[in-house]
Amino acid sequence: SLNNDQGLRVFSFSDGEPTAIVMDSVFDFNDQGVHCSGAGAAVRLGGASRIENNHVTQNGGGIDVRSGCHVDVYSPTVIKDNQADAHGGGVFVSQSSMNVIGAGPFCADGVCMGEYESPVIVEANQADADDSANGDGGGISAALDANVTIYNAWFKNNQARSGGAIAASQGASVAALGYQTPAQTCWSSGNCLQFEDNSAIWGGALYAKGENTQLGVVAAQFTKQSGSAGVVAFVRTDAAVEIRSSYMVQNGFSGQGSHTDDELLEVLDSNQNTDTVLTLDGVTIADNLLTAQVIKNTSGHVNVYGSLVFDSFDVYGAEGNSPEQHFECVMAHENNSFSAGGTVSVVDLQQQPMFVNPLAVNYHLRIDSPAIDYCYDASGNMSSDADYDDRGADEASTPDVHGPYDLGADEFHITNDIIFKDGMD
Repeated sequence: SLNNDQGLRVFSFSDGEPTAIVMDSVFDFNDQGVHCSGAGAAVRLGGASRIENNHVTQNGGGIDVRSGCHVDVYSPTVIKDNQADAHGGGVFVSQSSMNVIGAGPFCADGVCMGEYESPVIVEANQADADDSANGDGGGISAALDANVTIYNAWFKNNQARSGGAIAASQGASVAALGYQTPAQTCWSSGNCLQFEDNSAIWGGALYAKGENTQLGVVAAQFTKQSGSAGVVAFVRTDAAVEIRSSYMVQNGFSGQGSHTDDELLEVLDSNQNTDTVLTLDGVTIADNLLTAQVIKNTSGHVNVYGSLVFDSFDVYGAEGNSPEQHFECVMAHENNSFSAGGTVSVVDLQQQPMFVNPLAVNYHLRIDSPAIDYCYDASGNMSSDADYDDRGADEASTPDVHGPYDLGADEFHITNDIIFKDGMD
């Protein structure tokens, strides 16, 4: 490792595979916090490490991972207040791989890293810091066939031009999930992966662009995102985004902040061939403050399965060349804006309360929610909910409408959720 206006620099030559193991270290006020490049090079970063207040004029203010390097970041590491004038305010990954792990401990070479009690925190990082209109991924930017896996992280107050928290482009693959087990709960039980108060013009939290680009999110909670197009997510130009067993609640500021907060989710296929895909599966959408519809689809493809949508705006709007949509097993506040079959219901929450305590941001299903035992497994992929409870729990006292599966991010289990029956948090 060498220091060249960088906190840590690790790179491999043709005959070397250097590995840096870093514990309880601080990299701050450098041109770049950590740089790793070259096939075979690796960094393991954990303990009470902090990468903060670094500013680079190109990509990767906090961590820059390139050309075959592999980086593991374990909780309770904090990546905070870093800036990149281009992409990846906190982290930039290109033609390389990275794991962000808020679980453990995991031990190798006599060193143990990671814990369930804390997430990896990615906070207040900024891409496009010089306002040159070129910078995606305030928290993490993945490009050029990069592979990034994220378990149990907290993305908050990150900013970019595109993708306030996470951006994926040029064939990159990003998988992010909140994870816990009955025996080992995470740092914030039921909300192990959180996106809070991130912002961007396109995709306040998530942004994906380009052929073979994939971005998947499982068991997450999105709150207080802001954006002009896609308050939570913007999907464009042949990319695919799938969000499962997640909450999108109380996002947007009705255009009163720095962005217009038009749509919660936007799909734009520039080639107008419907290869750009957004899939929602077991998602709860409620109480967002937007200025347009919930989902906007321009020449792309939208799938919505087993989900709840309760906002004060049209659920869906379509434009462009032959946009495609499929809604199945959905309960919403209206269905005039989209056509769907017999498994779609309209419910007035003033007449039929759905959630335990929205004022406390608790969107678990009430014991008397009409979403319980409403449908079948519409997507064929509904294995567990946001709390990692099994799906398809058939409540004996509730008649099945179309099947035993509940709608939205929460599958009601009488043994697990009885504490919520009176609306107590």
